[in-house]
Amino acid sequence: MNSISQIRHLLRSSSIHQTSSRTLFNVLEERRLLEGYLPQNKKLQMIEALKKKQTFYTGFDPTGPSLHIGHLLVIMPLLHALRNGHRIICLIGGETARIGDPTGRLKPRESLDRETIEANASRISSTLVSIFVNHLKYFWKPKFSEPIHEPIILNNSNWYSDDKFSDIIAECGPAINVRNLFRKSRVEEHSENYSYAQLSYAVMQAYDWLKLFDRHNCCFQVGGNDQTPNIEAGFSLIRNLRNQEVYGFFVPLLLDKEGKKMGKTEGKSLFLERFTNSPYSLYKAILKLPHNQIERFLRYFTFYNNQEIESIIQKDLKKQTLHAHEKLADSLVLLIHGESGLNQAKNASKALLKGETEALGKLTEDDLIEVFGSKSFIYHELVPNGTSLLNIIMKTNCFENEDLATVMINKGGVLVNGRKILDTDHLICDNDVFPNNLTFIKIGTNRAYLIRWL
Repeated sequence: MNSISQIRHLLRSSSIHQTSSRTLFNVLEERRLLEGYLPQNKKLQMIEALKKKQTFYTGFDPTGPSLHIGHLLVIMPLLHALRNGHRIICLIGGETARIGDPTGRLKPRESLDRETIEANASRISSTLVSIFVNHLKYFWKPKFSEPIHEPIILNNSNWYSDDKFSDIIAECGPAINVRNLFRKSRVEEHSENYSYAQLSYAVMQAYDWLKLFDRHNCCFQVGGNDQTPNIEAGFSLIRNLRNQEVYGFFVPLLLDKEGKKMGKTEGKSLFLERFTNSPYSLYKAILKLPHNQIERFLRYFTFYNNQEIESIIQKDLKKQTLHAHEKLADSLVLLIHGESGLNQAKNASKALLKGETEALGKLTEDDLIEVFGSKSFIYHELVPNGTSLLNIIMKTNCFENEDLATVMINKGGVLVNGRKILDTDHLICDNDVFPNNLTFIKIGTNRAYLIRWL
């Protein structure tokens, strides 16, 4: 069963709309996912509109192979929209990625070839589908009788390949105020390096919303608060051309203590794509988050209610543990990677962070390759009488000669399945082999190897 089919199967079997007297606006405010909205003077009208079924969209430019946790913060309002009976669209920016969003950048993005953009788009689409499947499978608890709607994933290449540039300009050009576009894009701050291509990005995003409005009656766009100029451009375009009321929701940016966007400053540790960042790496990164961020992240990235979040935080404070971190990590990894990913993350965490090395025996070889990397595997024949530890250690290529390896062993710097071995003549035999036919060797503090017995 492919991913889209899996979503449809889950929708048929358990897709029920959770009705509520509260609107989505109230939900997002309560979870602190709403930092601003557009138009600012139409709050009551917006809340009234949300009492009816609406369509929401957000866009993802495939300028890299993986989404990161900052993108997930924009996805969460879409999931809450689904849970409140609305429709959602994720738009992959196959064409806008060729220009790149200039928001907040002093230099233009490097241009990407079509092949790279298409490969990135495919991986991002797969990540989005996985998140929607996992949400339905693990977090959705149906109560009533109205179906939840199937998420829609589109690519703006679909219409830019059909619509002529001259037709787009003829329709949209008269409705776009260049002075406002320059002002809202803050062009004056770096006008010397600001190109026409960069300025046209906001126009293209505005046109995207217009197409989604015409085809799907999409009246709501969700984006980070740094997307204000782009969302305002679409808001104005639809108002001017269609004379219809539309709305923008702005979510807060995830910033580190230096004010930089999280997800990028941590390298790959907070990326969502499995082949870029293993579930264990994501889990470990969450466990390392500062304590003062955890309550906020529980509101952002989980579906716990206020009372449950308060209970989690109080238990954490009372026992001085990582209980709240683990609750957050469990929910995030389950949402992004599903049950198999969470199993990998928790067992690897037990083994590598808590010293419960036997937990590695519960992981598949694919899991272990994701956690340790293929270069950490050593293949060796398991002989009846055992193989000397020194012989195995030399196969790691960590030491120039046996004398240096012997010193490391004698000093207690080598662990076999978590046990310190001081004897160079120690024979590794059946008792040292996990159920998955592996033995874990740790040398010093940073070097780890897995022996795959043949």
